Amino acid sequence: MAVNYVGNVTITEEDIRRAETYLPIMDKTAIVQVMAPACIEKVRIAVPVGGDGEDIEPTLIPVPDMDQESALERTLCSTFVLLYFYLKMPDITSQYDPNGEMKLAANDYDRYRHIMTQLERMKASCKDTEVRNRIFELLADYKDFERRLGLEIHNLLNIRNDLCSRMTAMFSQQTDPKTIENALKQADALAHKTTELQDKVTREAVELAVKGAKRKAVEKRMNETAMEKFGGKV
Repeated sequence: MAVNYVGNVTITEEDIRRAETYLPIMDKTAIVQVMAPACIEKVRIAVPVGGDGEDIEPTLIPVPDMDQESALERTLCSTFVLLYFYLKMPDITSQYDPNGEMKLAANDYDRYRHIMTQLERMKASCKDTEVRNRIFELLADYKDFERRLGLEIHNLLNIRNDLCSRMTAMFSQQTDPKTIENALKQADALAHKTTELQDKVTREAVELAVKGAKRKAVEKRMNETAMEKFGGKV
């Protein structure tokens, strides 16, 4: 998505007179059902197990992904509804297809920055009663749409993040042959490293024992030599 924008679009009274102030309930329901899944993103999760903190990396045991709401996607989607279905802004309706991806590009969102503030100010200051009433109706109905979208997202998250479902999926993932194979490889690596460490300790212990025995033999021989030299008895 582009992030640069050109200019700042100002909503006019003519835009309000052209706008739709109410979306039929079935239209809202259909739009919400399409948009809600697009406003949810995956959170990748893996639990590190094993490893020695040095040479052997821990194995990442897969845990089922969790889902969370994407603030960016929800903002771009809901603003698309406001500009396309309610305000029917010509530059938006001419370049977007509601049968495709129903969300704004970031640069179009930036061009319409502060749009809710504009509508609220116009509602408070407009002297034309008809325009003012249409703004009241439009904002009320749009907020109802946003509420329905939020509820649908919430319901989807509850279903997708259900603990029992995720536990079942986790057991399935962790008994996957590839996961078991990786775990066995790591266990072999750790066992091999442990064996090498034990062998090293054994060798060092033997070397120390040999050195100690040699030292005692030398000391004994020196004592014997001294005793013979000075007339002592062995």
